[in-house]
Amino acid sequence: MLDAGLRQRALTAERTTVHVLAALCAQHATWLDETVRRAVRESTAALFPPAADREVAALARLRQAALAFLPDPRMHDSEESEIYASYSASPIMSVGGAPAIPHARVWALAHPWLGSHFANGWERFPPEEYAAEVLAHCDLQRTVLTVSDRKQLRALRHLPSVFALSLRLDLSDAELGAALRDTRLEGLFLRKTSRLAGLSFLSTVAGSLSVLDLGWCPALRDSAPLTGLGRLEILFLDAE
Repeated sequence: MLDAGLRQRALTAERTTVHVLAALCAQHATWLDETVRRAVRESTAALFPPAADREVAALARLRQAALAFLPDPRMHDSEESEIYASYSASPIMSVGGAPAIPHARVWALAHPWLGSHFANGWERFPPEEYAAEVLAHCDLQRTVLTVSDRKQLRALRHLPSVFALSLRLDLSDAELGAALRDTRLEGLFLRKTSRLAGLSFLSTVAGSLSVLDLGWCPALRDSAPLTGLGRLEILFLDAE
C-alpha cells in the first residue's frame, strides 16, 4: 500500500487515501516490522498539512491518531497563508471531541483570525470547554455564531463579546435576558420564537445591537422595548 500510494502524485486525495489506509492497517496490526512501522509513520506525516477538502476527509478516518501529526501553528503567517493555515487546522475539527480541544486551543492562540473556522465546528466538541478554551481566544468579528442547544447557550458566559448570534432555540423573554446578560452583541438572529411574548431582554444588549432579526413571533404582544435600541440599523420582524 505504501508503494501504491507513492505511485500517486504527492498532495493529492488519491495518495492520501491509500496511505491513510496503510496507517489504519498499522494501527490494528498485532505485530509489524519496525522498519515498516517507521515507513508508515513517515508516509502519514507527509500527508500533513492537507491542501484540499478531500484530503481532510480522508485524514479524518485516522481519528485521534491524526492529532499527533499536526504541524506547528507558528509556521504560518496569519495574512499570507490564511487558506493554508485553515486546512492545517481542519483535521482538528474533523476529529472533534475533548481530546482535540488542546490542539484547537494552540491554533486559536496562534491564529485568532481563524475564529469563523473554529466557530463552525462548535457542535463537534464539549460546548462548555470549547467555548472557554478555544472560542474565547478567537477573533469572532464578522462571525455569526450559531447556538443550537442549551449547553451552548449556557457556555456563552465565556464569550463577553460576540459579533452576531443565531439562536436556534425556542426561548422565552426571561431566558433570552439571562443568556445575553453581560454579552456585547451587534447582531441577533432568532429562528424559533413561538414562545417570545415580550422583548424586555433587549435591554441587556441595547448599547451595542445594530441588527435584529426576530423572525416569526406569533406570541409577541409588546414591541415597545424596540424604542430603546439606539444603535439599531436593521430590523426584521414578522408578528401577529
